[in-house]
Amino acid sequence: MKNKRKILLIVIGLLLVGCISIGISYAWWSASITQESTNTIMSDCLNIDFIEDNDAIYLDNAFPLTDEEAKKLTPYQFTIKNTCNLTVAYDVNLEILENEKRLASTFVSVSLNEAEKRVLTDYEKVEPTIGVENYKIQIGTLAPKKSVSYTIKLWLDESATTEDDVMNKKFKSKIVVNGSLTEPIVIPKEGVLAEYLTNLAETTNELVFDGTTDNNLRYVGKNPNNYIKFNNELWRIIGVMNNVENENGDKETRVKIIRSEALGEFAWDLNPGPRIGYNNWNNSQLKSILDQGYYKQQHGVYYEMVSNDGNTTLESLNYDFTSIGLNEEAKEMMQSAVWYLGSPSDTDYNSFYNEERSENVYQNNPTRWVGNVGLIYPSDYLYAVGETDNLNRTNCLNFADWTANSCYQENWLNINEMRTITASKFNQNDVWTIYHNGIYKSFADYLLAHKKMTISPVVYLKNEVNILSGEGTQNEPFEIE
Repeated sequence: MKNKRKILLIVIGLLLVGCISIGISYAWWSASITQESTNTIMSDCLNIDFIEDNDAIYLDNAFPLTDEEAKKLTPYQFTIKNTCNLTVAYDVNLEILENEKRLASTFVSVSLNEAEKRVLTDYEKVEPTIGVENYKIQIGTLAPKKSVSYTIKLWLDESATTEDDVMNKKFKSKIVVNGSLTEPIVIPKEGVLAEYLTNLAETTNELVFDGTTDNNLRYVGKNPNNYIKFNNELWRIIGVMNNVENENGDKETRVKIIRSEALGEFAWDLNPGPRIGYNNWNNSQLKSILDQGYYKQQHGVYYEMVSNDGNTTLESLNYDFTSIGLNEEAKEMMQSAVWYLGSPSDTDYNSFYNEERSENVYQNNPTRWVGNVGLIYPSDYLYAVGETDNLNRTNCLNFADWTANSCYQENWLNINEMRTITASKFNQNDVWTIYHNGIYKSFADYLLAHKKMTISPVVYLKNEVNILSGEGTQNEPFEIE
């Protein structure tokens, strides 16, 4: 086992001076906390970095603080990042340094990540390495390439009074992070698939919580190991989606998957008569193709605009899903769900997820649909973007220009141009469409519903589907039952 330490110096100077005014009273002066330089130690396979988000902690009040008053303090923030390819176990210690007039640790309050305060001496006391006292304030593990952020506040506890030995005292400490290599974490391939993937997220950077109101867990990056065998063919896992509503209004956590190979090219909507190319999903040609023909392994008729010698005509063609549609075993493992039909704005990526679930639709278009087979949302593509040493995922989620930021290159859903289930809220003809290689500076834009484009079916698995085996790779996909 190799050990290493990264040390941040935090000096808490509490100069407590009593004074007398009319009657009997006291005041407290010049309390402050400052952070100085960081000492970083490197090794071949273990590197825990402190990333300083601000230079110091400042106490605006120099007297004992109540818990409510302490909430207003500016915390010191740091991020521990595991940049190696092995799992790291770490502990965060607050080590007390000797000084001539040292404030007793019993009067120092600590709040980690805005949690309820604890007096420092309430933490586990461990053997000091450079100081006179040492307290373990946090432990954890970090998977390869993962990071964790902390905020910490220190203040003079409200229990301190003039009768205590606190006047003219100083408190100096260092944050010490000890890191060591651990045995790789092996997640047993058994039990409910959604639970397995949630546990797997602790060991890989390919699964990331999206931070939306439902905080879904999604596969991200250029080519994650998210292959799954379904319907006797390869599909890929979009993520573990929370609060998925069924036809009865019940909500549960379910795994959402997409067919790895496109089903073909079809117009979103194209029917003879006055309704050619409308973006009402409930009446669309594509809904009928997917939720009837593909789901029921049927053959049928669909329409397409065909150009011959400069003339465009509407022609009827035949589809046949009798051999590649969803078989009975596949249908036993999936369940219908509510698909939201709200439309996001074309400017704010951060609002996509919520607006898809809103009532922002064109005129009387439906806001939701209950069905078995649908398409991805624009937000599914957005949140599939990964992160590399040269690409910050947060920037991709905030910046509109995906071309300049090469965000599309780190997205496993960037396989071809394809339709989404989401219509425009501005007119009756446009549908949100994913574009390949970020050609429009964005990852998605509108395209007329009557234009044909690649279709990739999407379904929700039942909550009780279990995992049997597999590594999630293309050659060893997850096996489920």
